[in-house]
Amino acid sequence: MILIRIDLAINMNRWYVVNVQATLFCKYAVVCGWGRRGTDYARWKIIPAESLDQAEEIARQIVTLKIKRGYESIGLLPAIMSRRSGS
Repeated sequence: MILIRIDLAINMNRWYVVNVQATLFCKYAVVCGWGRRGTDYARWKIIPAESLDQAEEIARQIVTLKIKRGYESIGLLPAIMSRRSGS
């Protein structure tokens, strides 16, 4: 899921990405990225999960928290980045 938060009054123009996918180190993980739109700045975090259900629940909680903090959803990641793209 792709989220953005724009507040011109305080010069805020942020993006946040949350995705469930496999990594080199674990079968399921929540991969989060964030930064300022229009710049090269980005940070990434990987949260390992024991199961797909756990990973999806963690992702839901993160998205819910971000929406409460003023982020808006602008869509889903392209299928090429999705964990289900190979299915």
